[in-house]
Amino acid sequence: MACDNDKVEAMVCGNWKLLRDENLEVCLKSMNYPEEAIQFILGTKPTLSMKRSGDTFDISFELVPGKKQSYSFKLGDDFIVKDDNDPPMYNNKEKITLEGDTVKIITKSQLTGPLKIDTEVHLCRKGNELHQILSALGDRSVVGTRVFVPDN
Repeated sequence: MACDNDKVEAMVCGNWKLLRDENLEVCLKSMNYPEEAIQFILGTKPTLSMKRSGDTFDISFELVPGKKQSYSFKLGDDFIVKDDNDPPMYNNKEKITLEGDTVKIITKSQLTGPLKIDTEVHLCRKGNELHQILSALGDRSVVGTRVFVPDN
């Protein structure tokens, strides 16, 4: 696991800002996201910061200016990520693993109703870009990508 942690650290740790989206709206629609949620997501310009401390990774992200959220995880362990809105836009059980050169994030929604959407995200590096490739869990036929670059 130490080797996996080292590889994940080299791939994704640092400060990142959104450069562009690719096919994201089509992907979100294919997963039956409500239109209001799609427009919110497309309107965000997230930044994220990821750090490693031993075998724990800490992520903080800001979807909209002034609204930071943070969580910690260990590779291969389940953990909960929930926003603090009432009602929440997301409340997820997640697991992050390393598969080859891809960091895989499996998200199982704990919500009920139209925002109960299970997803799979693959994080991979392409040069200095970090690609966050989203799809429905178990169905990679339609993907959307958020492309991040270092935020120095």
